[in-house]
Amino acid sequence: MKDSEIEIDFKVDRRLSRARLYRGSDGSVEVRSPTSLSKRSKISIINQIENGKIKLPPSPSSVQYPNAIYLPLLHQIYSVAYRVTSGDTPRLEIRGNQIMVAAQSNHEVDRLLGGALKKVARKPLTELLRVLLLENSQQLQKIRIGLPSGRWASRSSSGTISLSARLILLEEELIRGVMLHEIAHIKHMNHSKDFYDHLEVIDPNYRQRRRSIKEEEASFSPWIRHLR
Repeated sequence: MKDSEIEIDFKVDRRLSRARLYRGSDGSVEVRSPTSLSKRSKISIINQIENGKIKLPPSPSSVQYPNAIYLPLLHQIYSVAYRVTSGDTPRLEIRGNQIMVAAQSNHEVDRLLGGALKKVARKPLTELLRVLLLENSQQLQKIRIGLPSGRWASRSSSGTISLSARLILLEEELIRGVMLHEIAHIKHMNHSKDFYDHLEVIDPNYRQRRRSIKEEEASFSPWIRHLR
């Protein structure tokens, strides 16, 4: 399918901080933005896509979604059941250790599974981070759990520590490494020599942990990368 023949849909998603492109399994493109785009902006985006100035995400291949998700930190397995919803509204239910997803498209499944992972990850990740903060004589910070693209965690200048829900798929040792990195940022909001000297004090094994995290990330199944 040529870019000039692609169906483009514009939607508002107030959870976003900037406009993003998503591509469906049928090749269609969805443009999501925090606010409604003007007609002029929509025409400009369409023209840039047709002229090749905006690089489109590739059409997703057939994604194999899991029937079970193991969470090492909790030593628990969550079973996952899927069904095609007959209505227009996708639905997510979590009952005990069972996740039920009702959706009409892979795009909806990605969002619902992402929502499920954020829900089950929120409490254990928050509790572990609070323990590490106290162990390192730091005050409790505002904590946010999300699914940022290409980032495990971050700390804002206002003090909020944001964690990726994907952390819950790692072993506890690696999760601790990511969290200690952000705790080191409380004293040094950069990646200077002072920062790494301080990080080595609170996490002497940070180099090995960093290598292990990269290896784990490289081995992730496609469905994990598609979560949002």
